[in-house]
Amino acid sequence: SSCFLFNKDGQALGEVLVMQSAGKTSVIRRMGEIRQGKRFLLTPGQFELRFTDQSKSVVILSGELKREKNLSDDEASKEESKGTRDGDYEFEAKEAWWLDQSEVRQALPVNELAR
Repeated sequence: SSCFLFNKDGQALGEVLVMQSAGKTSVIRRMGEIRQGKRFLLTPGQFELRFTDQSKSVVILSGELKREKNLSDDEASKEESKGTRDGDYEFEAKEAWWLDQSEVRQALPVNELAR
């Protein structure tokens, strides 16, 4: 399956890899977000994740995205200076849908997400 990140206005921000997932919270890593030699950090806020599986079924999660903070601040600043972790984010789903054949959003219970 593939997963893409969109901002709240529906603009595609590129493919992401789900590193780990537990309930409504996922840790994602942006893939190929380096443009013209620069890496653009995302501002925390409202985003959407869109998953597409082999059968072309689409599931959309809407929620809060923030920088992933597993490391202590000291370690994180050292890691960030090396540029190794600045593509990792935490995403907490608030709403979920699947797209029907007419591409109309059908609500999914966000508490039952098992991705």
